[in-house]
Amino acid sequence: MTEHRADRKLFGRFEPLVLLVLGFLLLAIIGAGIAQRYQTRSADRAVAEKVFTEMADLLDSRLYRMRRIASGYTAKVDADEMNRRWLSYYDVLDRWNGSLNGHLALLQRYFGERWLIQLATDLQPRFSDLNDLLEKAKAAQVDKERQDALAAFRQNADVLNDKFYNFDLELLQILSKM
Repeated sequence: MTEHRADRKLFGRFEPLVLLVLGFLLLAIIGAGIAQRYQTRSADRAVAEKVFTEMADLLDSRLYRMRRIASGYTAKVDADEMNRRWLSYYDVLDRWNGSLNGHLALLQRYFGERWLIQLATDLQPRFSDLNDLLEKAKAAQVDKERQDALAAFRQNADVLNDKFYNFDLELLQILSKM
């Protein structure tokens, strides 16, 4: 009758070494997976920060250039200076319009549909309204018409500034949680 040993090892005398190597490999695989996950999240956060920064800079620049035009009419600066202010505004407007679809897609991807909708249906139309008021002030033949357009511009620009500030603040809060 053969004796059956209960303590028989699967890998014989090399079992401790094999288990050590298997444990090391398993730990390395798990560690690599965790590192990959954090690296991906970090890269996503970096892209989201870039999207936010580019959009905020363009929108801030656009509003600032619009205010410079309005203040130029109020201060009655010369035609050459007004032309420079309009050209500076058109430059920012072209950069904004040239990257609009990309910014909207990235905004939705990294911050969600709510922010895309707010930008597209609230903030962007307000910018368009301000543009129309500036164009109206530019085309005005009578000083009263120009002053009325500029008063409406200032009031609407202040409202947009507050909305845009809150928009930025909430996106920054989302970024801080990424």
